[in-house]
Amino acid sequence: MVKASLVFLIVAMLLFLPACSCIFSCNGVENGDNNGGSNGSPVDEEYAYRDEFDSLDTDFWSFLQWVTLQDAQDLVMLREGELFVQATVVDRVPFLLSKPIPVQSGAIVTIERRVRLTYSNQYFDGGMSILGVDSDKVSVSPDPSAWNADIRNHLVRINYLYFFYEPDNKPATDGFVLWAEDPADGTPYIVSSSVFDEWFVERITWNTGTGLVVYEYNGITITGTAKTLDSDYIRIMMHGYGWFTGHIMELDYFEITITPAD
Repeated sequence: MVKASLVFLIVAMLLFLPACSCIFSCNGVENGDNNGGSNGSPVDEEYAYRDEFDSLDTDFWSFLQWVTLQDAQDLVMLREGELFVQATVVDRVPFLLSKPIPVQSGAIVTIERRVRLTYSNQYFDGGMSILGVDSDKVSVSPDPSAWNADIRNHLVRINYLYFFYEPDNKPATDGFVLWAEDPADGTPYIVSSSVFDEWFVERITWNTGTGLVVYEYNGITITGTAKTLDSDYIRIMMHGYGWFTGHIMELDYFEITITPAD
């Protein structure tokens, strides 16, 4: 009986150790065959990545400049395990873009991060998106046309708005916006209360096959229907964009898991 129990314990450890080692590890660790198969096909096993920003993980993230798509690694800073990103040049805020991650339709994508967003004026329009891309190419062309071609297929998007210019052109002036169909009235977005200048944890859970998305933060839960997966890969984009300068995005950790369909 003792021998059988020991064998069971060892098998259980082998089964669960790979996933747990990523979720509870330190900076920039991933598991799962995120490179796909020999033909570049999406993976069919769970994928997990966590970044605690103890260093800049340039294998996973590209640090780019708004519109120009030039390298902006020198414009971001690490502060005691936190990433500090500030707009110091008008319309050229640095942003984060993950490498392409293969995913199959029907998979569940879950993103969690601890973040603090601080606006410097009435023209803040921060965001986080899950982008659909058809190539595993990491680099993005600095050609201005790439701004539309490479990073504009937003499958799931959240905007963090404190934006008062022409208010009729935005879903809200002061609020968080999930761009997903509202089940209550069919509008293409859902507006909720904002959280600025303080740390909060947010989580996105997206069913790539149905488009169902659940957004959770500060005890608030929003559910809607976003786009379904229409590409072979996804990339994560995060930014604290706003007009003029001074806007800040700080990140304590970022985590993504992709669970394949049953």
